[in-house]
Amino acid sequence: GINAEYGGQKFSVMEWPELYGYPPFFTRQTANQLVANEQASAWVDLILRWCAQHRVHELELSAALDSDLFRNPAINRGLSREDATYFVGCVCQSTRADWVDASKSRCWIYGRPLEDWGSALVEFAKECGGAGVYTLDELVDGDETTGQDFHGLHPDILLNVCRYLESQAKATLFSSASGQRGVKFEL
Repeated sequence: GINAEYGGQKFSVMEWPELYGYPPFFTRQTANQLVANEQASAWVDLILRWCAQHRVHELELSAALDSDLFRNPAINRGLSREDATYFVGCVCQSTRADWVDASKSRCWIYGRPLEDWGSALVEFAKECGGAGVYTLDELVDGDETTGQDFHGLHPDILLNVCRYLESQAKATLFSSASGQRGVKFEL
């Protein structure tokens, strides 16, 4: 493995897939649809694993292009910005990420589909009983949520999960007079 660096921070050694040492992996394959699909799937898995290991919830494409995620110095290969954008887009299509902006320079990495995060939140609210009303801060950083999968989740990702739940009529978002965001789960 290679020591990872992203945004000026160093992280532990990552176990890279065998493909990572294969130069064609760093060039988008388009001639054969089967090969293209397998390559896209491998990149989706790698991006999600890398982000999970480095606890990256917001992937800045320009920083990632200079990191070991998209560059393998051992073989002197790296993805082009266009190819990296395409493969991150594949993660978005898998519903485990979303572009933050129209320019596709930043991406929220959910790690798993919003539906899964939503189910975890609803289950937590059901297990706790009561009114099912929480501030977003309580959910990501509260003592009650320590040990829950969503504890420590980036607040903007939690907000996207709550918006998803709201679209499914499973929760209602609100703001307090002080500007604090909260959610009421429909239990």
